[in-house]
This record gives sequence, C-alpha cells and structure tokens, in this order.
Amino acid sequence: QRATLLMDISKELNSRFSGSVSRTYVELTSLVGIGPYTANAILCLAYAKRVPMVDGRVARLFQRCFGCPIGSDISKNSRIWRFASELLPNSNCREYNLGLVDVASLLCKRVKPRCNLCPVATVCKSETERASWILDDRKKRNTGINSGTHAQDCWRIAYLWRTSYNNAEMKLRVLDTFA
Repeated sequence: QRATLLMDISKELNSRFSGSVSRTYVELTSLVGIGPYTANAILCLAYAKRVPMVDGRVARLFQRCFGCPIGSDISKNSRIWRFASELLPNSNCREYNLGLVDVASLLCKRVKPRCNLCPVATVCKSETERASWILDDRKKRNTGINSGTHAQDCWRIAYLWRTSYNNAEMKLRVLDTFA
C-alpha cells in the first residue's frame, strides 16, 4: 500500500511540478497521501523551514508534559499545531524537531514510558504530578496548555539530546544533568 502511494505521489510530482518536490505547504498537502505532519517534515528536513513536526508521539509528549489536549485527530488539532509553532527555536529547527521525535518515540512511550531516562522529566507536568500511565492518553482529561519557561527549558533539553545523539559520552552527560 505504501509503495503504491509513493508511486502515485511520484507521478503527481512529475505531472504537476516537473519532478520537483514542492517547497510550499499548500502544494505539498494537495498531493494525495500528504498530510500536515509529512508536509512539515519535508519542509523542515529538506528545505530547513521553521515549521513544527507533530505526529502522534510528539502530541503525546505535549499532552503529558504540558497538559495539551490532543483529541483523536492530531492533523486537525489547530491548538496543538499552534502551540508547537510557538515553541520552535529561531534556528536549528531540524535538530529541535528530530530531538522531539527522538524523546517522544524512544522514551515517552504510550505504555511503560522511560521517565527515569527522560531529559525532560524535571519539567514534565505528568512526572511531577505522578500521573498514571496505565490509561490510554485519549481518555485522560486535560486542562489547557502551560507554555511558560518550563516549556522552553524542556525543548532546549530535547535539542541537546538530539545534537548529542551520536556522541554516547555527551548523551550520558545530558541524561545525568537533566534526569
């Protein structure tokens, strides 16, 4: 199914954009199978645009860390996309977004999150309130978004995590400092 979708996208890129991948969100999302996350991932990773990358795992991280309500369809949740945009740094957005994806997918798991290794545990709303991880995140009730200085500290840490990803010694220092 993915292979068929990729073939359809490549045909559409050839016919509509002379084989080039578009550099605009509107044109990317007009392609079959390309939603907000994929469009922003292309813009951020391929073209170094300052856009957020929010998939289900990153949305879960926002929910746990800041109490962001995520709902069932993240692609249509304008509030979480706006919140993610506000947290973007002025530079190094690629590393920042990849850091969020890393922390969200490797540590902030739906079941059995690895809070003891998480570099954002010290500012995580769920960790500090000792929330239960047993319930499905979508069933939890949330009360708004906390985007103060803790949020900025949290994403600086996520950025450090990503930039030290290839250096095991530095990664351990980051974990020791912020865990």
